[in-house]
Amino acid sequence: MLSTILLFVWMILGIVCLIAIFNSNFFSFIDSVNVKNNINREIDGLRFFLALGVAYHHFVFFYYLSINNTWSFGDFLFNGFLGKFSVAIFFIISGYLFYPKISSDTNWKVFFIQRFFRIAPIVTLSSLICILCSIILSDECNSFKGQLWNVIYWFDAGLINNRPNICGFNNSSLINAGVTWTLHWEWLLYFSLPIISLFKNNKNGLPVIIFIGFFDVLVIPHYDYNSAVNILLFCAGFLAREISFKIKNNSMISFFTVFLFYSLFATHNIDMTLLMVPFACLFFVLIIQKGSFWGVLNNRGIVRLGEVSYSFYLLHGIGWFILNRLISSPSIHIVYYLFFALLDLVVISIISSFCYRFLEAPLIVFGLC
Repeated sequence: MLSTILLFVWMILGIVCLIAIFNSNFFSFIDSVNVKNNINREIDGLRFFLALGVAYHHFVFFYYLSINNTWSFGDFLFNGFLGKFSVAIFFIISGYLFYPKISSDTNWKVFFIQRFFRIAPIVTLSSLICILCSIILSDECNSFKGQLWNVIYWFDAGLINNRPNICGFNNSSLINAGVTWTLHWEWLLYFSLPIISLFKNNKNGLPVIIFIGFFDVLVIPHYDYNSAVNILLFCAGFLAREISFKIKNNSMISFFTVFLFYSLFATHNIDMTLLMVPFACLFFVLIIQKGSFWGVLNNRGIVRLGEVSYSFYLLHGIGWFILNRLISSPSIHIVYYLFFALLDLVVISIISSFCYRFLEAPLIVFGLC
């Protein structure tokens, strides 16, 4: 059986292997693609660790799905929290990056075209693979007749995020770990920006953010607590962009990292709460400072992995799914299982790099035209 210590060692080994591999000159083709302006290398590096955190989170889910057919993190509390915390920081990053778009000068038609070509290609590829796997593995799909509407739902780029089963294959949406739920929230953020721009100008940005935050905390939890948390995370990103932070104390980063994870084990609560959002925001603004975290986030391999993190995010679940279909974890020694899982992790990352270079990046550039 998988133990906490063994899993932790495997996770560290996975990080080291990926960084070493992507530091090689072979992956210099990632560097040749420049589809962004004002690149923040710290954010790119952070994205790698966040995407990997989500992948490690789902690894234990797929492990338990293979041994007892349950979708849970079992006794691995750290991994259970790691994925949710990583997504929370992803939401803060989105708020941080798109806050400058809240302006009457923004061409919203161009903005939404660009966002479509940024999001849709890889999520479409992920959906196609999920559909294909469902068809191949289903015992009920003698004919594709009657499946058309179910299939169409899968190609909404995460906007509605309705993922019905294909050909009767149970939980088709779990083939890619159901990660497209976050894209639904990303689209909600994008659609909120032109509305917020009606009230925000160059002088009242901070009051508008504070008003949205207080309204969210005081009203939304009565209807949907998780939605309130997600909205506050986006607001935290707005706030981080509005207020200039100049902190270069690595010990502060370490302290708040330890505090966050101590709170997890002290309370045994793996869910992000409204009270944890300010600490997540502070962690974010500390870690993206130039040269912070001892310069680790500027490592060439880490930055490259951060560049391909969106493809990795949408494809890693498929990699875990295929792994557990090919290898029966209950009948194989755990060390061998983790060895093949490590190979799978490397293969997923390499495939993601090619998806970024030859699918994701060209269509991002196309959307900018």
